[in-house]
Amino acid sequence: MMKRKSMEPNVPASLADQNYDAFISYSHGAVDNVVAVEVQRMLEEFRLPKAVGKSGPDRQRHPFRRVFLDQGEMSSCADFAQELKDVLSKTPWLIVICSPRSAGSVWVNWEIETFLEHHDRSRVLAVLIEGGPENAFPEQLRKREGVHGEALAADARGMTVSQIRRKLRRDVLLRIAAPMLDTTYDTLKQRHRLYRLQRMTVAGVGVFCCMASFLVYAMMQNVRIQQQYTATLIEQSRLQAFNAEEKLQANDAMGAIELALRGLQRDGDPRPAVPEAEYALSKALQVYTTENQIGDEAFTTGVFVRENKHTGGFFAADGILFARDGNNIYLWNTQTGKLDQKLPVNGTGVQNLSEHLLVDNARQLIYTDGKDAVCYDYAEGTEVWRATGDEPYSDCYALYLPKKDQVVVIWTSLIQSTLAVSLVDRTTGREIYQDEVKIDGYSMSDSALESSEDGRYIAFFIDTLPGEPLNSAALVYDLEERQTQIFPWKMGAGRTLSFLGDGALAVGMWNKDESWLESENYPGEPWVYKLQTMAQIVCGRVDLESGRWVWQKQFSSGTCDDMQVLVRTVGEQPCVLLLMGNQFLRLDAQSGSVLEEMELEAQFRAVFAADRGMSILAENGRMYRLKYDFPIWTNALYCGKGVYEAVFDGPDTVYVGYTEDGWLEQPEIYAYQEKVADPNFVPIYTMTDEEWVMSSCVVDGVCVSIVNASNQNSKILYRWQGENHCVSGWQDRMILPEILGCCTLEGKQALLILGEDAETYQVKAVAITLEDGVVHQLDLQLSDSWMLRLGYFLLDGVLYELGPDADNQLEDGLWAWTPGTPEPTQIAALPAENPEEEMVRFSDLVVSPNGEYFLLMGNRVPFSVQQEERQIFCVLRMDHGQLKPGKQIDLPKEVEEIIGYAWNQKSTRFAIFTEKRVYLYDQKGGFRGKIELQESEDVPVSVSFAPDGESLLVLYQEGGLERYLLSGQRVNRLELQTTQSRSSKWQYVDSETLILTSSMGSAVLDISEDLFGMRQWVKNGCGWIQEEDQFYVGSLMDHNIGLFPRYTTEELIRLGEERIS
Repeated sequence: MMKRKSMEPNVPASLADQNYDAFISYSHGAVDNVVAVEVQRMLEEFRLPKAVGKSGPDRQRHPFRRVFLDQGEMSSCADFAQELKDVLSKTPWLIVICSPRSAGSVWVNWEIETFLEHHDRSRVLAVLIEGGPENAFPEQLRKREGVHGEALAADARGMTVSQIRRKLRRDVLLRIAAPMLDTTYDTLKQRHRLYRLQRMTVAGVGVFCCMASFLVYAMMQNVRIQQQYTATLIEQSRLQAFNAEEKLQANDAMGAIELALRGLQRDGDPRPAVPEAEYALSKALQVYTTENQIGDEAFTTGVFVRENKHTGGFFAADGILFARDGNNIYLWNTQTGKLDQKLPVNGTGVQNLSEHLLVDNARQLIYTDGKDAVCYDYAEGTEVWRATGDEPYSDCYALYLPKKDQVVVIWTSLIQSTLAVSLVDRTTGREIYQDEVKIDGYSMSDSALESSEDGRYIAFFIDTLPGEPLNSAALVYDLEERQTQIFPWKMGAGRTLSFLGDGALAVGMWNKDESWLESENYPGEPWVYKLQTMAQIVCGRVDLESGRWVWQKQFSSGTCDDMQVLVRTVGEQPCVLLLMGNQFLRLDAQSGSVLEEMELEAQFRAVFAADRGMSILAENGRMYRLKYDFPIWTNALYCGKGVYEAVFDGPDTVYVGYTEDGWLEQPEIYAYQEKVADPNFVPIYTMTDEEWVMSSCVVDGVCVSIVNASNQNSKILYRWQGENHCVSGWQDRMILPEILGCCTLEGKQALLILGEDAETYQVKAVAITLEDGVVHQLDLQLSDSWMLRLGYFLLDGVLYELGPDADNQLEDGLWAWTPGTPEPTQIAALPAENPEEEMVRFSDLVVSPNGEYFLLMGNRVPFSVQQEERQIFCVLRMDHGQLKPGKQIDLPKEVEEIIGYAWNQKSTRFAIFTEKRVYLYDQKGGFRGKIELQESEDVPVSVSFAPDGESLLVLYQEGGLERYLLSGQRVNRLELQTTQSRSSKWQYVDSETLILTSSMGSAVLDISEDLFGMRQWVKNGCGWIQEEDQFYVGSLMDHNIGLFPRYTTEELIRLGEERIS
């Protein structure tokens, strides 16, 4: 037996027992070994494409189970060659790896020759990996016919092993497998290409699914992050709105506007427009304010930051605020809110600073600097002149006389009890004359100087010298005659004076007696006392020509920390205005008789008089604005909180500086302005007292509702109100003591007003068409206001009523009144289903929004005492003008006292609600479920279906507004003010905006699930007109009715930005 030269195969001990699908013959070498192993692996791992190859279930996926390959050294035993012969004889296919090495291999030629002894030559498959057919094919392969072309078909030649492997995988494997599977190469290649395409498709789908899953997860994460981010923005905006509300409580309107704008969505801002911020902004902007609503508050319009405590000041005509502290004079520019100048004052500091020292036309200020009087040009920032007093005079006081354009300067000498009165030319500072005035036993007090209107007299107070009993005197100096008059007064706690225009002086002085009394709250406790203060006030008139007192009046006050005497002409009568503590008196200047007396809410802190009127600021923050006419009292403004250290009354603006307790300082001065009326108010009708007399039953018991009827151009009006709340009705119902509502008249929008005639007490109805303002008298054939009760509604000009009526003039059933006809017509009898056993009485009537369904609520009263009374309802349908009867349906026994009803907007479902539950029915009366209201002591007063039809809004008596899903889950709750919540009129602007109208006004609400809050409040609003997007605003107390446009969020933001700019 022939032996291999160097390598022998390492095969199993019993080869004959193994079955192989193919035998690989090759010559051992680096490349040949790699190719042979690769061919063996590819064949054994080959997956058969569908519709190709061998039969049998075990051959369907892997047709080549075992491929023989000699990978070890040939055994030297003689039996091994025989075993190879047996394997070759049983193996159906021979695969020859052709290369120049295999062509010269004895073993390869022997294996080919042995195989062909048992098989056809077509069963030999050649794989050419190197060389050509001439030098790579073994001799036994070349001399056999029919193999040359086949061998050339499996060409795996390449420059490197990697290239050979790549050809084996791409093409050679299929050329080998095709004949072994009894198919053609092209068929197998096409099937394999489809197979690979399917695998790639499956893999692609898998990758796509993975990517899609990842994208879905990423999107969900992004949505969650975005929701968290949005929720954070909402909370931040609500915090800004809360801070804005605090600013409003302190009447800081500008601060509230700035904070509210931060909580609203502006250009490029992703934050949602939270309703709380819009509500604060609308209040700060004072929108929806009429002339009759202004005057009860003042709002801050700016804040000055100051260095020190300002104790006095005044305004120049050009808007410069002059303020002072102990050693400085400040010049504030009220247009910019900036400090323009600060003047340091030497010596004993600023003695006095008032408007009497201002030369407005020259923009100059006269002030005292130690013992010098200075004329200062504040426009140029330069000193014009300075007047210095000689020894022994020290401190000085100054006063400007505008009639003469001169300055009075007074120097004091405490040692000699004398005053040096000097008259100075204001322009040049030249002294005209100087006069010495003796004031024996007195010294000049630290008080302001006053001058008569003609500039002839000056007046001021002087006090007794130190060590003597404290008494005061009023000193009057005649600048023309150089004469002095002194009017002693045995009071010294407080004093004030003012010149009358007829050569007289009004003087007021007061003393305060204090005593400690045992506290009433802690009797018998010697250490708990309260301070009792009693002030004695004297006011009088001095005639300067005669030097006599004309009259003196004495008053007493239990609360008086200050007093003020002013002289003004009220109407055409000269009057003395006396303020003492919290009392205001207007005295006749000639006789001193009291003409008018009024008590303020608190003691006054400051008084400012001007030609246009007078302002009084009280301790509680009320700024009383007075005009010199009848009635003298105009309004009272609330300015702020805290103790006032100084108040400056400027043109249309009040500037207030505060201290926390009278000693501590705060570094701001707040500028306040009165409310102004919204210019967008359009009055449409003004009533007079002669036209209307509203009796109590009408004012307390009338409800007008405005809803859309089946005809889009008409309205439904339904009116009634119970003693405590509306006990019937539906979502489009409105309680209006003012008795205002919407209707249509001859196809035109009109405003309906109801009342009683002053003489006949007959119900009077007036409709005012909005297009032309024409007043139309309506004949509704109502005998008195009590007929405006439960069971009435107006549909397309017909008034419907349930009988029996209040006067028992109508029988049971549904009746219709046609305007202009004297008698009603019965359109439905509504008898009991079992008239022999029971009686049915209907009392409530509610119509659906489309006017098609009539919901009647009543009771089934059995004749037998053994049976209980049951609550029932019946739904009638209006079909082509005819009412079709409906079945009388019993409510469940668990239903307690019914409070009210509501239809949804599509008229497909209605709700009946009690104190604890809401019962849902379809338009035919079919039961559709119930909602359990949350446990609460509050009582629901009205419900309404939201526009989405999937939720229900519930309004409570004490201000709660809740939203429930029809499944019963509560998703939102909002706390409204009581004045904003006692309402039964619901109007939806869109799916997220609700207008809720009560007897006090209209509330604009955001009802979206995420935001759910109050957006705007329209005081005295009595309804919203959808077509014009306007509010009816009016009050019979004001006798004024008009229209306001509804402000959008964008419009409010624009107004806010304009205001702060």
